[in-house]
Amino acid sequence: MRIDQLLHWLCLAKSRSLAARGCRQQRVLVNGEPARPARAVRAGDELTLVSTSGRQRRRLRIRDLPACAISRKQAREHYEVLEESAQPIDLDREGEIEAGG
Repeated sequence: MRIDQLLHWLCLAKSRSLAARGCRQQRVLVNGEPARPARAVRAGDELTLVSTSGRQRRRLRIRDLPACAISRKQAREHYEVLEESAQPIDLDREGEIEAGG
């Protein structure tokens, strides 16, 4: 599954285009490497979402991939949070990645 699609389906970005923008700005890492929007993601991969300032981070491990877009509550079952900054990261505001997931 594409990383931009996954971020949208897991409610980590309001749209696929906002997720793609975060990727192009190198604020989305997959297994420690900057991810292009079309980067394939699999269960077990580790995602790092970084704010535009670089001060806030959120690390997630993908448990399994959803078959379609799901609710925010259901999305939480598909990943585990490994690390999270005190301040939320929001992709939809000023081009940041959403932390609410």
